[in-house]
Amino acid sequence: TIETAIISITSSLTGDSETYTGTESGPNTGLFRIIPPVPTAEAPGANTAQAAPVIGNGTIETLSNDVLTARIDYEGQSATDQIVVDPYNVVFDSHTDQLIAGATVSLIDVTGAGNGGDAGGPAKVWSPNGTAEAPSTVVTGTDGRFAFPRVNGSTYRVEVTPPEGYSFPTSLAPAQL
Repeated sequence: TIETAIISITSSLTGDSETYTGTESGPNTGLFRIIPPVPTAEAPGANTAQAAPVIGNGTIETLSNDVLTARIDYEGQSATDQIVVDPYNVVFDSHTDQLIAGATVSLIDVTGAGNGGDAGGPAKVWSPNGTAEAPSTVVTGTDGRFAFPRVNGSTYRVEVTPPEGYSFPTSLAPAQL
């Protein structure tokens, strides 16, 4: 049978803690999903030192660079994992760690599940408040940063076209970065 399990998610920066019911993806798969997906929001007071989440409202109130801990309890067993919340990313020189301005970054929806079925096409990106579409291709600023604030559930690929003098991806192993 398809079973359910309790899944709790806790924010390390805001202290917010929410509990959800996860439903197994099929009989005896052991893969549980929270449906609909967990809503998130920037914690109230995020621009001050006094972020004050509302615990138990069903929305994970979080901040940039937060670490969320997810725990599932099922048949007397539990498992935990951590999720890093970082809506911003950077393009950097893998040899010097210097940030790179002028890199073009595109988000591609591999399966098409998030953009209406256009597999391999541009992602459908939304503004941080989810009310307007945002670009799926951006150019990094002087700080090397880029963001794709909100996307629908799918499998994505990031494509980087670096400025002259750089190549992508790096030839260094991840452990060397």
